[in-house]
Amino acid sequence: MTSGLSVLLLAAVFGCAPLVLVARTLVSGAARARHHEVGSAVFLQLGAIYAVLLAFIFNEVYGEYVVAEQSINKECAALHATAMLGDTLPEPARTGVENAITQYVRAVIHQEWPAMTENHASRTAMDAEQRMFRTVASLSGADPSVSSLRSTMLDELAQAHASRETRLFEMTLDVPPLIWVLLLCFSAVLVTLLLMANVERFWPQTVLTATFVGAVAFLLVVIRLLDSPFTGPLGLQPTDFHRTLERVTSLQPPA
Repeated sequence: MTSGLSVLLLAAVFGCAPLVLVARTLVSGAARARHHEVGSAVFLQLGAIYAVLLAFIFNEVYGEYVVAEQSINKECAALHATAMLGDTLPEPARTGVENAITQYVRAVIHQEWPAMTENHASRTAMDAEQRMFRTVASLSGADPSVSSLRSTMLDELAQAHASRETRLFEMTLDVPPLIWVLLLCFSAVLVTLLLMANVERFWPQTVLTATFVGAVAFLLVVIRLLDSPFTGPLGLQPTDFHRTLERVTSLQPPA
């Protein structure tokens, strides 16, 4: 994936030389000079609009990426808190709660995370989550403290469920295709204006155009990667769930 993106960026940059050559062949220097003043004004106006649009979209996409990352952290924190509370229960309730949490975390790591790369949830993880809720909800005992712990653990599991729903929502949230069309059209128009610029020599114009194309292509690629928070080189990994699994497993008594 990373090599493919590098090739794409290099192609965008080095593809500018033939474009500049074609533009200089089709449009004479005199014609470019006559329209340079108007073209420069149009480029500045469209460039300002494009910069604002690009900054807004980048900010929104990065914000959603951070939300997805935070939802993972909150879900794991709630699961760990539930396990620590369950560790204070008498047997066999203690082992039952910890096993239910362990099964859910493993289902998320091994079944749901690969499924999320294809933009869908795992039925196995969903079933494990339901069993985890049922295990805690079915706790009972003569000790009033058990009822209090059960209520607190259910609150923590509700928080974990809300964070999981946020994680799955961010998985499906994409930049609308119309926005991508708008960005690409703006980019094409601005590059065309650069190709028509009244630059006397070939290589300075090529370097100028390649720098602009490379910067824009890089930003668009980053936006695309952030737009898919669970796939690609920037995809979020289940590191927090692995850490939570280790912490919950460490609470369990030796077999």
